Amino acid sequence: MIKKVYYALLDFITFGKGIPVVINNFKVRLPARYYKYFPKNYEEENFSFFKEHARPGMTTLDIGAHFGLFAVFFQKISNGIVYAFEPTRETLKVFRETVDINKCNEKVHVVDMAVDKEPGTANFFIHPTVGGRGNTLVKDAKLGMTSSSYEVKVTSVDAFAKEKGIKVDCIKIDAEGAELGVLKGATNTIRRGRPIILLSIHPEPIQSRGDSLGEIWDLLEEYGYRVLLDGREMNKSDFCNATNLFDVHLVPR
Repeated sequence: MIKKVYYALLDFITFGKGIPVVINNFKVRLPARYYKYFPKNYEEENFSFFKEHARPGMTTLDIGAHFGLFAVFFQKISNGIVYAFEPTRETLKVFRETVDINKCNEKVHVVDMAVDKEPGTANFFIHPTVGGRGNTLVKDAKLGMTSSSYEVKVTSVDAFAKEKGIKVDCIKIDAEGAELGVLKGATNTIRRGRPIILLSIHPEPIQSRGDSLGEIWDLLEEYGYRVLLDGREMNKSDFCNATNLFDVHLVPR
């Protein structure tokens, strides 16, 4: 109750315009109740990777946009267009607020859909953690998933890119176990545009879905991508034997 009153007061004092914070030297406004949510060095490697490869006016897909931190970052750094996908209902409210208070409404397009191999609908499972972390298309008891779920619309990268008539320059994928499906559904987009890719790997949910790290590795090789972890190129053995969450950066060969 005290926290609610505190954040309501912050909203009032700031006229609902959020609170400015600095994350990895990037200035962004966050909704008052979440301004302490991200540490100042949050996913520093991903911020640096995008800065290194950003080009003016690039088009980015942010799959698993959460509160919109990366969507706003991508847009501000590149001055380009971002299509950001987030199917979690409660998270969407915060996401839209983040986009609004950072004045990105015209260039950050919020897409209320999940992304997978093919368009359609699917059950979306909700993790009982504040902020919607772990919400996923994959039901996995090991992650503490409750029975709570609801149906969401699903698209694929290829279907979405074709519908919008866009060439994609960057893709961020944080799909909580649906990584292989997202990548398979992006074949034409990847081969046509050769985008840089920020890929979060979730080994346990991937396995729960019946997919494997080996399949992901083989697909990335087929696409002709180098797989970088902390700036160093990975080999198949290191990639496939990982058991914990890790982020990789994919660069066309």
